[in-house]
Formats: sequence, C-alpha cells, structure tokens
Amino acid sequence: MTYIGFSGVFVYHPLTLTPMSYPKISSSSLEVVELNYRILIFALGTFAIGTDAFMIAGILPSIAHDAGVTVATAGQLVTAFAVVYALSSPILGALTANIPRKGLLVWSLVIFAISNGISAIVPSFGWLFLSRITAALGSSLYTPNAMAVAASLVPE
Repeated sequence: MTYIGFSGVFVYHPLTLTPMSYPKISSSSLEVVELNYRILIFALGTFAIGTDAFMIAGILPSIAHDAGVTVATAGQLVTAFAVVYALSSPILGALTANIPRKGLLVWSLVIFAISNGISAIVPSFGWLFLSRITAALGSSLYTPNAMAVAASLVPE
C-alpha cells in the first residue's frame, strides 16, 4: 500500500500497515542501472535476430509469387537461415573469441542489417537465398558474443 503525501512517498507494509523506509540510493545501485541498460541493448539485438529468423514465414506466399517459386521452395529461406545460424554460431563464436567484442558486435549487426536490406531489393530467388545466408552469418557472429559480454557484465 502506498500513500503519496506532500513530503514524499510513504510505503506501508502490506500485512502490518506500518510505515516502511525506502532504500537509500547509492552509487552502487546506480551502477546496476547502467549495467541493466547495457544488457537490455544486447537483449534487444538478440530479439531482433531471433525475430528475423522467422519473420518471413508470414510472407512466404508473397515471396513465392514475386520470385516465381513454390511456397515450399520459398520456405527454404527459413530453413537455410536456421541451419546456417545453428551451425555457424558456435564455430564463429569460438573463432572470434580473441577479437575485441565491441567492434565485432557492431560489425555483426552491420552485416545483419545490410543483408536484410539487400534482401528487399535482390532481383532473383538465388540472390535472396544468398542474402538470407549472409544475414544468418551476421546473426551467428552477434549472438554468442553478445551473450559472452552480457555474462561478463553481471556481478558475481
């Protein structure tokens, strides 16, 4: 239960209805806020990548029509992305373990974004397939590195 008065916010214990004090804000709690902000950025990047992996499933009939292929063939775009992402993620994560993470994270998202931008303007299904594989490679660079950096930011 909370009562907002002119002199501030008073919080009452829910069972005893006795006033409770707010914890003092210290410099260490401000560091936790900054930490959560950085982890949130990694989470949003990972969410975007995870969403992209399957977002085209809803527009497969349109892709198939525009590319002149069957819906089943267009569905291979989802499969190709998922397979390349699953197979290359641990490999690229291990191969890039000694590369500075900040630059690697930025470049992996640049590769991912450019590949998706190219997907919108390619002239044929083959090029679309290749751009989806390139997007998967960018994704597979980002995710393990973002997780490693996020894990290193969490205090023990």
